[in-house]
Amino acid sequence: MPTLYRYNILAGLVLTALGAFILQQSLHWEILGRNGPGVGFFPLAYGSLIVLLSLVLVFKSLRAGRRAAHLNTEAPAGKVFAAVSVWVAFAVSVALMKFIGFSVALGLLVMFMTRFIFSRSPRFALLSGVLVPLAFFVVFSLLLKVQLPVGIWTGI
Repeated sequence: MPTLYRYNILAGLVLTALGAFILQQSLHWEILGRNGPGVGFFPLAYGSLIVLLSLVLVFKSLRAGRRAAHLNTEAPAGKVFAAVSVWVAFAVSVALMKFIGFSVALGLLVMFMTRFIFSRSPRFALLSGVLVPLAFFVVFSLLLKVQLPVGIWTGI
């Protein structure tokens, strides 16, 4: 079985254990109360979703691993590099969010992913890097009245 599928299976099993722990802990809290959902409602839903999706990951990886073993194919190094670079870009954007704000950090992340991961034109990357944060602003700030994180340096 190719290495990538083994890692997916391992990650799925770890996530299953985490989801089971969250489920077990949420059962100690009130799930539904007189006034609606209690403090245990969202952890119960979240834990259930983690368990379900991680089991799907495990089973799909087992099937794909068996199929790939018959074909004798490994995951291309370029796809692994792309996945790692997205995680690094995401981590950097989260770290920069305190200084440049949510909107600017999200715009830079979207531009990076659009340009270098999805290989789109610079014009399309710039347009998506402006429109996606704008959509977040409209939905969260204007419609839901939720304050998005503001940067120390930019004030945006």
